[in-house]
Amino acid sequence: MRTFIVNHVELLARRFGVSRREIVTLSVIAMITLLALLVWYFVSDHSAADSSGFFLNWGTELGGALLSFFIFQVIFLRFRETEGKSHQGFDYKQYVADVAKSKKRLRILTTFLYLLSRSSDPKANLALKQKFLQSLTGFVKNNPDGKVRLLFLDPFSYVAYQREEERPEEQVQRHIKDNLIELYKFKQKLPAELQERIEVRVFDALPPFALLQVDNLASIVFFRRGQSITRSPRFEFFTETRLGEFIEQTFDTLWIDEKVTRLLERYMRLTFKVNSQEYTAHFVKEERRFLRHEWDATKRFYLLLDYKGDSDLIAQLNKESASVQVQWRDKPQRCTAKRLITPADEHYGAVRRLKEDKYADSIAPDVVYELILEQQSNDSVS
Repeated sequence: MRTFIVNHVELLARRFGVSRREIVTLSVIAMITLLALLVWYFVSDHSAADSSGFFLNWGTELGGALLSFFIFQVIFLRFRETEGKSHQGFDYKQYVADVAKSKKRLRILTTFLYLLSRSSDPKANLALKQKFLQSLTGFVKNNPDGKVRLLFLDPFSYVAYQREEERPEEQVQRHIKDNLIELYKFKQKLPAELQERIEVRVFDALPPFALLQVDNLASIVFFRRGQSITRSPRFEFFTETRLGEFIEQTFDTLWIDEKVTRLLERYMRLTFKVNSQEYTAHFVKEERRFLRHEWDATKRFYLLLDYKGDSDLIAQLNKESASVQVQWRDKPQRCTAKRLITPADEHYGAVRRLKEDKYADSIAPDVVYELILEQQSNDSVS
């Protein structure tokens, strides 16, 4: 019973932006008010005429004063709710607890979350990560109309590279890749109908802020050059405000922009055609980085296939007349295919490292096919 009361006191305190002491104080005042009303009622109906006047006036005045106090408290609390409040750093334990209680929607816009990173202390993070993922599953199971939308920075984007340059000790790209593979493996274990309810996208754009939203409670932190967002001031507010409307509109605009965002599944699996038949497969790509206006100079893709699940695709690629086409740089481009069959191949070692970097131990390909964009096939690999 005590735990039940404490939990609800904390929930009310967070909802109205007040301390637990203030909630307890208001509760005591409410009890006194109730007592005053009872005294007033009892004395007015059952006491002698000579004493009833005194008690009646006392009860009425006390009740009126307390009623006025409550009215002003509601007004002040509303002001606090509208203004929001600032915190230093971020409490992941409290956030996961809020996710577990959510009913309407969950939104994230960030570079990465430490609680999903395999590069952080695994023992410290494991229980919290499992609770977070279990809460996501429970959310989509118990709330048919609830929405989960998670946006993470593309680890191969220019912005991620810049952030890595600013804070090399933070290993931004490594953490993002950890987050994406953890969410990908998590979704693969869910039934198809639940997978569709948990939408994850990667974006290639300068993030305006980092956002964590649970139902109507949200918090944002702005990116500062050379400073970790976990140590930056975080502003918490309710989305029924003008600021909340602006933040939600900004998130929605980025979410639907197909030029800079793509589904997690498209990040993990390449879509392409072989002899006019469409396939998807796990893949890694060669990383070539130029200037910002021509950042991704990829010339080669490497398909990571297994004999059991990709037998038909392997048969098609082995045909001498195989015609391969990938969608790249917003247009279809023809490729030539080459099978990498031994570790002696000059690119085999690099492909293996790229695979470990992107997928960790979640896949074990039997064979690798190299796809080279035809208009660049004569260039050498740097």
